[in-house]
Parts: sequence; structure tokens; C-alpha cells
Amino acid sequence: MNIVLFGFMASGKSTVAKILSQKLNMKYIEMDDVIEKEAGMPIPEIFSKKGEQYFRNLEKILSERLSSSDNLIISTGGGVVLNEENIRNLRKNGITFSLMVSPENVIKRTEKSTHRPLLNMPDRKNQVGRLLLQRKTHYEKADHIIDTNGLSPENVADAIIKKLNGTS
Repeated sequence: MNIVLFGFMASGKSTVAKILSQKLNMKYIEMDDVIEKEAGMPIPEIFSKKGEQYFRNLEKILSERLSSSDNLIISTGGGVVLNEENIRNLRKNGITFSLMVSPENVIKRTEKSTHRPLLNMPDRKNQVGRLLLQRKTHYEKADHIIDTNGLSPENVADAIIKKLNGTS
């Protein structure tokens, strides 16, 4: 069984996945890193040279491959949930968690970031609000939802472990 983390960019998926990997002695996979390695270019370059749809197709192919894996902590890209097929694939052999984050925390956490193509625009605040609203119902399809606001990554990992153990 895999543990799959959904959530908007800067929700803490990567950091929480690394902590879970250590605590549960499971391998950690960052979907965006795998896509960058296999495409031979960083995600912003994929977006600028090939377009978002090309990137989303790479996500779909990878989610299909990961559906037959086992004993992984999978940190997904923020938009992987936009394709229902990705959610179905990742659920085949995984329990899904959405890490929810407020727009204010996204803005604060991505303030100095330049590697997020969907946020590289003058009005980040409106873009974050629009994207979060667009994706909210998709994130809510996860097996479990964790509100990360006010929690440290360690606390979020502990909350996931409690849910896995059926103690919360």
C-alpha cells in the first residue's frame, strides 16, 4: 500500500513526505522530480517549451506507472488531481491524503519562489485564490483531508500516521 499526498503548491507535501518516509521506513517519490528527470528539463521549461497540457500528460503516464508500485510515499504535483484518472490510478494501491493550505500561507511560502510556472505573474494573490478555488473539490476527493494551517510538517506527518493507525 502506498501513501499519496495531494495538495496545492506549498502545502508541505514534499517536506511531509520526507518525514513520513523516515518515520515509516518507506521510500519517498516526488512526482515532479521524476517528471523533470525523465523529460530532461525542469518543469518551468516543460511549461514554456511544451505547454501545460504536455506536462499534465506526463503526470498521467507517471500516475499510471505508480499505481502498480507498493510501499511508497508519493508526493504529487499540485495539479495532479485535475485529472480524475490520476486520482483513480493513485488510489488503486494507495491511501490518499489532501494537505489543505490557506491562500495566505501559499503566498507567504512562495514569496521568493521563481520555479512555480503557474504563480510567475504579477498578481500572485488572485492567481492563488483562483487556482485553490478551482482545485478545492478535487482535493476534497482524497480519503483523508489534513488542514496544515498552523501545523508544523512534523505535526502533519503525525496526523497522517494517526489516521493510518485509525487513532484519529
